[in-house]
Amino acid sequence: MPPPEPGEPVFQDRSGSRHRSWRRIFRFGLLALLLWLATLFVLALQPGSEHSPEQMRAQGETAPRLAGAARGGPHPELQTVQALADATADPDPQTGQRGRCRPAQPIFGAAMASATETQHSARRIYAILPMYLDNAFLPLERHCGLIDAILPEWFEIDADALRVEAASLDTELTETVASIRAARGKELTFLPVFSAGGTLEPRAFLDRITKAEARPGLVQAMLTSAAGNGADGLCLRLRGVSGAELKAALPFLHEFSDAAHAAGMTRCLITDAGSRQWAEKTVTALFDTVVVTLFHEPWMGSVPAPLAPQDWFRSEAREMRSLVGQKKLVIALGGHAEDWVSGRAGPERLSLAEAMHRIAGAGAEIRFSPTALNSYAEFADASGARHQIWMLDAASAYNAVKTLDDLGIAGIGLASPGDEEPAFWDALARWPAATVGDDYLRPTFPDRVIYTGTGSFYSFGQPPRTGLRKVQLEESSGMIVGQDYLVTPEPVTMGRFGTSSGPQIALTFDDGPDQVATTKILDVLRRHDAPATFFVVGQSAMVAPGLLTRAIAEGHIIGSHTFRHPHMDAIGPLRARTEIRSNRMVIEGLTGATPLLYRPPYVRGPGPLDLSEAQVFGMIGEEGHIVVGSDIVPPDWAGLGAEEIVAEVLSDLETTGGNVIVLHDGRSQGMHTTAAVDLLIPALRERGYQIVPVPALLGLDTAAMMPEAPWATTPVKTASIRLIGGLMQFAVLALWLCLCISFLRNLLYFLLAWRRIASYPSDFAPPPPVTVIVPAYNEEAVIVATLRSVLASDYPRLHCIVVDDGSSDRTAAVLQAAFGTRPDVTLITQPNQGKWSALNRGFALSETPVTICLDADTRIDPGAIRALVKPFSDPQVGAVAGTVTVGNRRGLLTRFQNIEYIVSQQITRRAQEHLDAIMVVPGALGAWRTDIVRNAGGFSGETLAEDTDLTILLRRGGYRVAYSEEARAATEAPADIASLMKQRLRWTLGNLQAIWRHRRAGADLGPRRSSSMLDMLLFGFVVPVLAPIADLTLVAFAASVFADWSAGNPVQIPVGMGLALLLFLMVQLMDFLAAVIALRCDRRSPLRLALLVPLMNLLYRPLLCITVYRALWAALTGRLSQWNKLRRRGLESQAGVQAP
Repeated sequence: MPPPEPGEPVFQDRSGSRHRSWRRIFRFGLLALLLWLATLFVLALQPGSEHSPEQMRAQGETAPRLAGAARGGPHPELQTVQALADATADPDPQTGQRGRCRPAQPIFGAAMASATETQHSARRIYAILPMYLDNAFLPLERHCGLIDAILPEWFEIDADALRVEAASLDTELTETVASIRAARGKELTFLPVFSAGGTLEPRAFLDRITKAEARPGLVQAMLTSAAGNGADGLCLRLRGVSGAELKAALPFLHEFSDAAHAAGMTRCLITDAGSRQWAEKTVTALFDTVVVTLFHEPWMGSVPAPLAPQDWFRSEAREMRSLVGQKKLVIALGGHAEDWVSGRAGPERLSLAEAMHRIAGAGAEIRFSPTALNSYAEFADASGARHQIWMLDAASAYNAVKTLDDLGIAGIGLASPGDEEPAFWDALARWPAATVGDDYLRPTFPDRVIYTGTGSFYSFGQPPRTGLRKVQLEESSGMIVGQDYLVTPEPVTMGRFGTSSGPQIALTFDDGPDQVATTKILDVLRRHDAPATFFVVGQSAMVAPGLLTRAIAEGHIIGSHTFRHPHMDAIGPLRARTEIRSNRMVIEGLTGATPLLYRPPYVRGPGPLDLSEAQVFGMIGEEGHIVVGSDIVPPDWAGLGAEEIVAEVLSDLETTGGNVIVLHDGRSQGMHTTAAVDLLIPALRERGYQIVPVPALLGLDTAAMMPEAPWATTPVKTASIRLIGGLMQFAVLALWLCLCISFLRNLLYFLLAWRRIASYPSDFAPPPPVTVIVPAYNEEAVIVATLRSVLASDYPRLHCIVVDDGSSDRTAAVLQAAFGTRPDVTLITQPNQGKWSALNRGFALSETPVTICLDADTRIDPGAIRALVKPFSDPQVGAVAGTVTVGNRRGLLTRFQNIEYIVSQQITRRAQEHLDAIMVVPGALGAWRTDIVRNAGGFSGETLAEDTDLTILLRRGGYRVAYSEEARAATEAPADIASLMKQRLRWTLGNLQAIWRHRRAGADLGPRRSSSMLDMLLFGFVVPVLAPIADLTLVAFAASVFADWSAGNPVQIPVGMGLALLLFLMVQLMDFLAAVIALRCDRRSPLRLALLVPLMNLLYRPLLCITVYRALWAALTGRLSQWNKLRRRGLESQAGVQAP
């Protein structure tokens, strides 16, 4: 074994030229990075251009857009009613966020006397939810705190066999009802409605229900359906049946009532005023609650008339109270309008928003009938047809509520939420206080969107306009007897356009690209020679750029689907624009073309339902995009089979029609979209449909919807997006590398540590003399205690040499005072040259076959030296590593280090000994054969880790390195982060120097014995370099999942990331198990320390990663550390210290 040649420390550059060069490179790189990020920021926020004339002609079917200020500005008469508005304004306390229900709020006005409060404490508000209103869930969300009972029309009685069938329900409505029930709990009554009528003729129902054998099955089916939905009861609604006719169904009603009562369910009857079912006491006696819709429902051939004239309303309500009773009677109000048009047989039912839109469009005046106390308007449309619209607006609601209060009727309801104006709820919230609020004086329609035109494309029409009205309250009656609309309110409008003239179908795919799903879909499309449009998500496109290039090359269209797929109406306008612009930049960078087609995430097939959703479309148009709708959307994401997807598409084509089919390619697991497309294309063509790209529906070619991107910025975008995409892929690769290396290393070391059996021929007889060398530099606080622990050893033939390496404190003085007269202690002083020099000086003086090296802050067990010497009975053992633990285990930092020490020795070092691959004999406690060290030239000053360097050198000479777990010592670990970082920089840089110095050691050691060097390289440097990138990848993914969850978006975890998360959790578990096993083997530290492992991985491991970066920077620049002396406190001076 040749001795090392003396030379400069590895990586050292005393001239400083490397440091200056790398510093310049770093500064230039940082400046370039900042400039690049600034450029990206500017490009990402760059607005889109306006549509070209050709593109604008494609939208010619829609009404021109108006500026918001033209319709939403202040009205000159606003000041006239401002005082009244301020005096009566009381913002609706029930208004909450979309999709959420706030707890119930007090309903009654504060001005009510306590006696009145007591009188009305039993009042309840009911909401009847019809099946035909898509936006019924919106007012429920806003005003859920006012609602005491929900009556959804969720079940129908089948016409053929009197069976109960569940209605086709809107998902958002069912989710809203569920959220309200969860928020309100037992305060809310849930009564699903079972309707007979519609497809079931009234007389047919009566004829069939009289048959005794049909009744029990129907009653049981109703109860089972209600119970299955967790209902408190159930309601029966028999449309088209008069009270007299209903007597024929009394046997059925009795069975229904008795069965529901026995089941503990509330029994409810819903009827209209005209049928007079409520007048039959034999019928109403069978129900706990009777809900009557108290407004006229015009029939075919009826003449224009008020829908709920005040005198009629009061008279009917009074009679109903008399016949039904105050306790069980609920009066349901209307909030809609009816439009009688000349030349038509019957009126058209409208929402208040649609009625106001028609009236405002015609420039008509809204009048208030002084006798009926209902509002109405008359006008002629563009075709000359005469319209007369009667409305149940907030004035009607207010007067109705006041009348019911006068009559003492406790139950009030709304017949069709979604049709009314928001001020309707203001009337309920103030009931029965004689005031009107700001919602009344400034009517708006936030929950309605009016559509014009037809087609599969959307454009923003006109912004909403807040209305303005005056009200006249009669002091004696408290009724509204006069009302003037100074400004007619208008809802937001949207345009539909792009109706295809022939049987054309456009296949579109959202949420991709996905490397697996999109590739397979492209293969299918190429095989069938069918074009498609892919609405891509930017963050997915960045990691699969080749798929966009391929799609365009094969004749497909690329559209935008935002960068991260958020709910656009749930984020702020700045982020919404950033989503659109960022995704446009990504697509331009990857394809060189600007995507003009756009589809918002989570867009409904019919389009936006409320103002918050519609406003996004105005911003989209400003960004230069054309919005593509979704006519047919089979739920392929829900796991439907290929045949089911095809059947649903074909069924929708027959029933509702449309030109745009929406499928999804954002993931492959759990979806059968690819197989469905393979079946769907032939099926469509067999039925005569032509499959075309989306622009063809507008009569445009592909180039019109994907023009070339601006040439000046495209190269920058292309390079940037591909670079970022590559970095994202690298981050995922880094995550997998770290997890796999950690998992396999833990598993391998567990196995090897378990298989390791330390055996040596026998003890020495007699024990050989031993020299203990203690190098010291400014160690006055600890050196005396260290030597006393050595001299207290049970080993008989022992000599101590302390080498003071030029200490500037009193190290030599305290040693002389304590041990100056002892012959077994020798004190040597020398100028400061470094630890390696001090050790070599000691070895030069050692006269024993075994020499032990000990750090000046280490305290050894009495039996430690005997345990260290024992393995030398094997002549092939050249060195022995002892067991070192942390003595000052007081704070978290030192406890973390103690866990690290114990695991590295009881698991890692045991495993390495089994492979004959121990990498380092620690300077804190290690024994060496004296002659071998001398022959090797002693410790080298070329590395900062002289112990690692000499260990590798001995192993290259063919000697074994043993591990003695019984040779125990305690050392003082850094108690603050600054000291820790200084110590670990020296260790890490020294190990790197040693690896580099012995980089060709593999030829001498062989694969098995050199495995520890590979382990140090991978786990000591590669993994710590990649770990922060892997951690940031996990954090970014977790933040993305949390953002989706908190926004109410579906949370989807890709298979690859799901496996990575599982592997991450397994690595954490293995780290915990390693700590438990190591602590059990150590036997001196409590097992509860293992509970700190998760916190250790979170707080301590990043510090070690930072140290690796610092060490690599030092190696590159040539600026190396020396002793990096730590401030010693001494173990005895620290409370809570556990000595060995």
